[in-house]
Amino acid sequence: MNVIKKKRAELGYTQNALAEKTGLSLRTIQRIEGNAKVPKGHTLKSLSKAFNTEPQALQKRFQTKEQTEESDILSIKTINISILAFFITPL
Repeated sequence: MNVIKKKRAELGYTQNALAEKTGLSLRTIQRIEGNAKVPKGHTLKSLSKAFNTEPQALQKRFQTKEQTEESDILSIKTINISILAFFITPL
């Protein structure tokens, strides 16, 4: 689950309520939740203020999530390559 979506759900906000609280557009909130990219600048500051946290702490949560996803992708690639090696290596 996206970091912003998870935090929003914990606080009981709807996307619309978060948009109003942050001063961001509803579309911006939807984009952030949809593509899971780290918000920057004004957007990051507005979200961290709404979530009552420091911008760096919120940004760190995104980076941790991205590292986990990259690790998962690397694991899947490794498994796929090892399967191919089995087929290529003669019995």
